[in-house]
Amino acid sequence: MRVISIIRPPTSRDNFSDHEHRVFTELIGASNQLMIPLNPMHGQFNCVGDLKRMNCYTLEREIGNVTSFCRRLPYFNHLCQNDQLALIKYGAVEIINMRSVLYFDQHEHYWNIFIVSSS
Repeated sequence: MRVISIIRPPTSRDNFSDHEHRVFTELIGASNQLMIPLNPMHGQFNCVGDLKRMNCYTLEREIGNVTSFCRRLPYFNHLCQNDQLALIKYGAVEIINMRSVLYFDQHEHYWNIFIVSSS
């Protein structure tokens, strides 16, 4: 399976109505928040504790990215705060899992983890 990212919205409106094209364009624009630079660092975890700490750090960062992504969607901002919280609470992990497909190396059968340093 190959995943191809969309860099810009399609220019042809033959397949979309004006409303669908506008919503799709907003979605692509908001998804820029989810992009992280891919600076590979090679290494291994020495113990399970290191892996757990790295997963906690990565999950915390990604949930923040998903929240920022959702806040950039106009329709999301029209929902009441309780609905927004419920959608993020129950949907963030699924979004993160779907995005992890981009980092799976099918030939070696492992996931690449990209660490974004704070410096």
